[in-house]
Amino acid sequence: MSPDATLSATGSRSIEKAEKFATLMGQNSVKIYGSYDQVLDDPCVDAVYLPLPTSLHAHWAVKVARKKKHLLLEKPTALDVAELVQILEACLSNGV
Repeated sequence: MSPDATLSATGSRSIEKAEKFATLMGQNSVKIYGSYDQVLDDPCVDAVYLPLPTSLHAHWAVKVARKKKHLLLEKPTALDVAELVQILEACLSNGV
């Protein structure tokens, strides 16, 4: 809903879930992907919001950072300090 951002893509574990979310958000012109990896492979995606369970944050945050995309995670960011360090190192080393 930010006037300074544009939702360009949405992804989920299935194309049906992604389509349902896009419809719910009133976003008819977004790219829809049936996997998270497809979103990360889209060169038009600059930043990724991960509304996943905390137990999945480290895995996906590192993947996002390695694709050189900015990242927004909700708190708690990680399950423990070791996961947080892993996420931060991935972001810092990839300039995101």
